[in-house]
Amino acid sequence: MKFRPETFIRTLDLYRELVEANPAQLTVLPETAIPAFFDQLPPVYINALKAAAQAHGGDLILGTLTGDGERYWNSAVSLGSSPLQVYSKTHLVPFGEIIPPGFSWFMNLASIPMSAFSRGPDVQARLPWPASRWR
Repeated sequence: MKFRPETFIRTLDLYRELVEANPAQLTVLPETAIPAFFDQLPPVYINALKAAAQAHGGDLILGTLTGDGERYWNSAVSLGSSPLQVYSKTHLVPFGEIIPPGFSWFMNLASIPMSAFSRGPDVQARLPWPASRWR
């Protein structure tokens, strides 16, 4: 359902409202919570999420999609008081995020969007948020 165009704006609004209402210094949204590529989200939306996290003196980890035009990743993007960072998932779930060899025909038949993620790099910077900053 989250990939249906008619629910897209409602999904964005729901997560923005939840982030704004959460008083925690660290808010973590689910994997692929936002069913769109991060760089295609409206800047005003990203700024609203960042401002909400900063208002609580903390950060938001947003589950979304990232890509380079040929490949795409299931990523966690940090926004808020810390610098923007991206971590792309390396251990992919068969039939949910990666198609095992010989099964692409089934996924084409099932018509499940975003079911062929690329594996993130083996070496990635950790999302460094100092625990001492959190109360």
